[in-house]
Amino acid sequence: MIQRAIEKKTEIQAFILSNNDDDDAKQHIPEEDLLSTEDWKVLAEIGMILEPFYWQTKRCEDWGVGDGYGRLWEVMMGTEYLLSYLID
Repeated sequence: MIQRAIEKKTEIQAFILSNNDDDDAKQHIPEEDLLSTEDWKVLAEIGMILEPFYWQTKRCEDWGVGDGYGRLWEVMMGTEYLLSYLID
């Protein structure tokens, strides 16, 4: 979801600008809810941190080839990998 938002950053910002240009003040997005440049940077960093978790989850959900994925020992190895990833 974060990756998709980053890919569609231009469209999201264009939507917000066009939405806030309307005359109806009820339709405007409050200033505190708008994403700043710093917010977009934080989203990108969070996306990079969470990416290995996404792929490990998908691997355990049987995205792999054959019937060998999602076994307990593979889940444990994946957990160890993610722990070492967070420590580094």
